Amino acid sequence: MASLRKYQYDLRGLLRNHHATDEDYLTDRMLEFWIISQRAMWIKRRDRAFITSDHSLMQTITCEIDSVDRSFLPDTLPVNYKILRTTTVIPKSINFESWDGIISCGPVDMIANRFNHCEYEEAVRSGYGRFNKTQIYSFLMNSYIYLASKAKHNYWQLITRIAVTGIWEDPRAVANYAHEDGTPC
Repeated sequence: MASLRKYQYDLRGLLRNHHATDEDYLTDRMLEFWIISQRAMWIKRRDRAFITSDHSLMQTITCEIDSVDRSFLPDTLPVNYKILRTTTVIPKSINFESWDGIISCGPVDMIANRFNHCEYEEAVRSGYGRFNKTQIYSFLMNSYIYLASKAKHNYWQLITRIAVTGIWEDPRAVANYAHEDGTPC
């Protein structure tokens, strides 16, 4: 697969071949933006069944989890009930028509059961049934992943780290995250 620099070089060559006079005004950042935007648009146009089976598009990051106040305004109006949230902001994922681009969310153990990743409204209203009352729900809000569960036993609050697999808008943003041993994702 070609690097971003190679794509920039090719774009500049195409502009020179077409005798564009404004080629000098194109910065590397502008070309990077165009390339990344075009990649996101091509991925959005693909069929969802194909995307979730194409592992070359997926990237997994690990994030630490912390307990925070459940209020929408925790600094000014705390409700003194806690919910689990990632400590760092999640990279921007490609938003498709019916889902947010996050494929799975769960413990860092690859074999363990994944969380039910859903929208905020579904996470709030789920978990009251006979078979799903022990499920852990994850949802994306304000660029953070939140974990919620209606389980009576709060063992799920002992989670300290999660793995999030998604299709990110800028694949380079994942380099800011590191595995347990310190190597970048």
